[in-house]
Amino acid sequence: MSARTSSSIPSLLRGIRLTSLRPRTRPGTGTSLPFPISSTVSHGPLSGLPALSAFSARSARSTRAASTSSLRSSRSAKMSPPKHKMTHLSAINALPSQYPDFRTVLWTGESSQLVVMTVPVGGEIGEEVHEVDQHLIFTSGICKAVVAGEEKEVKGGDMVIVPQGTKHNFINTGPTPLCLFTVYAPAEHAETTVHKTKEEGDKAEEEGKDEAPEWAQKN
Repeated sequence: MSARTSSSIPSLLRGIRLTSLRPRTRPGTGTSLPFPISSTVSHGPLSGLPALSAFSARSARSTRAASTSSLRSSRSAKMSPPKHKMTHLSAINALPSQYPDFRTVLWTGESSQLVVMTVPVGGEIGEEVHEVDQHLIFTSGICKAVVAGEEKEVKGGDMVIVPQGTKHNFINTGPTPLCLFTVYAPAEHAETTVHKTKEEGDKAEEEGKDEAPEWAQKN
């Protein structure tokens, strides 16, 4: 730093005057920023520009932390148990035209979860083992059910119960998509889950992005 530049710094600093410590609101968020916004350089070459306060950096970090906390809180608010009232799903037939996606969570409670699935022709749910009980109500199509090594043809109008810890798979063997409701007790998936394909669902589970909410994991 040159002597000329160094000698000019005190004069610049003398021009800084903190005129207000009023909180500022971040546009569009309502988040209060507790650092001075009326602090200005009163004279000199930087006259009229915002001055830096000693705690601006700390305030910015606090604001980011508050925003993160707010985001977590909003997520927690969304991921909450259902209200104690009736949930009515009208005209539920579980046909491919109604539910074209592979998996859609319809409702999640503290002790159970309702999911609707559509398995394409030639597709399957996939061999798996759950730590929860599962009740499957088939509404359309034909499949081969494989539960604990036992095989059986299952069609629309049938129901299969799979106890927790039991290996199972359901393979679509018919000429049309296989549709079914499945009830997990307790929940198996995230309450907002919608998987367009089996591959999408498998990837989400592998990456830990399809976990049931903590409040819905009661046994």
